[in-house]
Amino acid sequence: MRAPPVPVWIYGKAGFLDTLTGLRKGFSGAIRIRHLTVRTFGAAASVHYWIDEHENVLGQKLHTLYVETDTYRRERGTWKMIAAQVTVVPADLKPVAVDTSGWPRLAGVYRLGGEPGLLYHAYLRDGTLYWGSDERSAKRLIPLSPLVFFVQGSIHILVFVRDPAGHVTEALELHKYNEIEIRRIART
Repeated sequence: MRAPPVPVWIYGKAGFLDTLTGLRKGFSGAIRIRHLTVRTFGAAASVHYWIDEHENVLGQKLHTLYVETDTYRRERGTWKMIAAQVTVVPADLKPVAVDTSGWPRLAGVYRLGGEPGLLYHAYLRDGTLYWGSDERSAKRLIPLSPLVFFVQGSIHILVFVRDPAGHVTEALELHKYNEIEIRRIART
């Protein structure tokens, strides 16, 4: 199976400037560059920095960190950008106040793949849910709704799925814009 083509955007200066627009009414923000480093390698240069972005979206305050690396080439006495890579720095989401009465029914053993597969466990400790391959290294599940959690220290969302009778049958890990099915095999 072939991957779909990746869109490529190539702009000249005027074309790039045409893509820039102002923020909508009620939106504001500020960006600061942090930890800028520049390294030159003859006719090439690498620029690496952190982008610290603060936004106000109709009264809601957002804070996002990005890390960017740009590559330049010197030709005919001028530097030209040839590549840029920007990545959002992961951050834990804030918990949402949810009904936790159903959490004991989420605890159990889940298997990724056929036997033997990889085993995962949902643990309930002191009123908090954890997820992992063993109790010691399990990560706290940050509630977003009664069955949807952000896995602390990761980029993953975990969704517990119930059948029509209300029994939890699997967990879906939203992983890089894909769903990984992890079947429940035992309750604890």
